Amino acid sequence: MQASLMYRGSAFRKAVLLLSLCTLSLQWGCYSYLPVQSAPPPVSEKLAVSLNDRGRLLLSDRLGGNIDRVEGMLVSSDSTGIVMDVSGIKDLRGGSAVWSGERVSIPNDAIMGFRPRKLSKARSLLLAGAVVGVIALVTFGLTLDLFGSDSDDGDVIDGPGGGGGTSFRR
Repeated sequence: MQASLMYRGSAFRKAVLLLSLCTLSLQWGCYSYLPVQSAPPPVSEKLAVSLNDRGRLLLSDRLGGNIDRVEGMLVSSDSTGIVMDVSGIKDLRGGSAVWSGERVSIPNDAIMGFRPRKLSKARSLLLAGAVVGVIALVTFGLTLDLFGSDSDDGDVIDGPGGGGGTSFRR
C-alpha cells in the first residue's frame, strides 16, 4: 500500500512538472500582433517593427542581413525614429533569433510599420481550459488508478504443507 502511494505521488509530481513546462512554453501562444500601423504605440509597449528595404540596408551591420521585423519593447520615440530593447528578430526566410534586450535605434525612414503585441483572450482561454482539463485528467486518473501502478499488493498464499514451502500470489 505504501509503495502504491509513493508511486502515485511521484507520478503526480512528474505530471505537474510536465504541465508546468507545457504551460510556460504555451504562454508565447497567448499573444498576437495587431495589424501594421503607421504610428508607434506608447512607450514601454511590446511591439514588432517591420523594416523596409532601406531599413534592412541601414541596420544590416547591427541586426544582420535580410531582417523582416524587429521585436522588443519601445523605449523612446521622436521625430527622427525610435529606440527599442530588442528581444528577437525575424528574417525574410522565416528564421528567427533571440536577443537579450540590446538597445537599438531605428530611424523613421527604415520603418515600414509598427505591430503592437496584445494579449489574445481567445488563445488564453483555450490554454486555460486545456490546463484545467489536464489537471482534472491527472487528478482523477491517479485517484481512480486509471494509470495503473507498479506495486504488487496481491495476497500471499502458502503452498502445500503450510510452512515455508512454495508460496503463490493471488
